[in-house]
Parts: sequence; C-alpha cells; structure tokens
Amino acid sequence: MQSIAGRTQVRELAAVIKKLDLLISVDSGPCHMAAALGTPLVVLWGPGRLEQTRPISTHTPIRIVRHPLPCAPCQSTPLQKSCRRNLCMEAIAPEEVYQEACNLLSLFRPRRPGARPGGY
Repeated sequence: MQSIAGRTQVRELAAVIKKLDLLISVDSGPCHMAAALGTPLVVLWGPGRLEQTRPISTHTPIRIVRHPLPCAPCQSTPLQKSCRRNLCMEAIAPEEVYQEACNLLSLFRPRRPGARPGGY
C-alpha cells in the first residue's frame, strides 16, 4: 500500500475514505469525514475534548480508544504547550487498536476459515 498523505484534495480523500472497510485515525478531519461517510472508524484519542469534538454519527460504528489522564484534556491550554511526551497517546497500545479494529471488522465480514483474527 502506498501513502497518499499530502497528495490528495479534500474530495479525493473523501472518496478514498468512503471505499475503506475501516479507518484508524487520530482525532482529525479524516475521522470526522469517515463518520459522515459511513466508514467504520477507530479513533485514537489524546489531548482533545472528547465531549466537544468527537466524531458523531447515527449510522457509522465508531470506537474511541483513549486513556484519560489527570492532565487531559489539555488541547488549546497552556498545559498542552508544555507537554513533551504526549502521554495520553503513548498510553494507547497497538494491541488495543488492533483488537478494536478486529472487533469492528467482525461486525461486517464473516471470518474466512483459517484467517487471522479480524479475518485479514
């Protein structure tokens, strides 16, 4: 697979997201596009204000992976500028994201015999 980062216009990105079986993203424009387009979504959540800026949909399955720390949410505060390690994002383990993705994908696709967890 080839990265398309920085090489698409907004409409092109939306067309790509619409064709995906699943998008894994941080809290960003593409995750909100996926929610609006009906693409299943796993969001890695860090310093943002979940209640105010999370992707919302009545028809798109969305899983948010986060570990709220005492300093979060810090987005748009002086605390965010002093954060050097982004601990709220470091707390998210790749295995958690993989498991959420597999769980979400399993809702839409039957598993093939002999397939890896998640069927892919």
